[in-house]
Amino acid sequence: MDKTIEEIIQGLTYFNKKFPRTELEQAIERKDEITPFLLSALDELNDDFSIAVENPDYMLHIYAMYLLAQFREKRAFEKLVKLVTNSSGDVDVVLGDMLTEDYGSILYSTYDGNVELLKKVIDDTDVCEYARAMAMRVYSKLYSEGLVSKDDFIAYLKDLAEVSIAIDDYIIGTSIVGVVLDQHLLEMIDDVQKLYETENVEIDMYGDYDRFMDRMNGYRHKTSYVKYIDDVIKAMQWWACFEREDNGKRKHGDEFEIEQVVKDLVEDVGKDVRQMQIITEIKIGRNDKCPCGSGKKYKKCCLDKETVSQGVDYGGKSI
Repeated sequence: MDKTIEEIIQGLTYFNKKFPRTELEQAIERKDEITPFLLSALDELNDDFSIAVENPDYMLHIYAMYLLAQFREKRAFEKLVKLVTNSSGDVDVVLGDMLTEDYGSILYSTYDGNVELLKKVIDDTDVCEYARAMAMRVYSKLYSEGLVSKDDFIAYLKDLAEVSIAIDDYIIGTSIVGVVLDQHLLEMIDDVQKLYETENVEIDMYGDYDRFMDRMNGYRHKTSYVKYIDDVIKAMQWWACFEREDNGKRKHGDEFEIEQVVKDLVEDVGKDVRQMQIITEIKIGRNDKCPCGSGKKYKKCCLDKETVSQGVDYGGKSI
């Protein structure tokens, strides 16, 4: 039975363990009717971030982003850029893992041709670091698709590398290294070497300079981190927060029994683990603030003095 637009929106507004397949299917079928509501949802969130910050179950903006990406709705691009210019902490809360997984692909799918707006996200050190890294990947993808000339691409990266060194911005320095590797930009090797020499590359991401050169010399193909969102249902239905869909198939008795045994075992192990507190060594980036509380960067403080450890409660809380 077909739902009204209002019913579809209502079904997508808040989290439900049951994946809203019907609502998404009907939203896709009625693309022209529902698009204004989805765009409005992004506007409302941009005007008042507390809608999602104060209500963790609010999900309309997430569904809206994926649907508008599948629709190739260019009017969404500027709104999506505006979303990440809010408080970094709020952006992380509101977008969660999606920020590091599909935000770049969503931006690319709605790209309206305004490359300067995209570069503004990359350049702004006040923007959430993950959003800046994703915007960099989108810019790299535009170059791959011939939407940015090689001369402009290289010139921008060189300028960006100089700025990264000048302001000690290792987030962008590291992103530049990733782009140079993906696109096999031999013209950028000297710039990358300077980034390494000034310690503006996160070693844990791409290794040291020798490792970088090994990867450049052994280049095979670029990695496609950014792609079009073509199927919102396929992109979201596997998320762990949703119950598994059985698609009407009945389970045989043995299959059900085995599955129940495994489920019980996992629950028992989980209870035991939650009762234990272990001390696990955490990796601290060279450019992160030193955990000793000095306010200095780790590389300029306790890097060579000691190993810093932190307690972790596997019940989900850090101690």
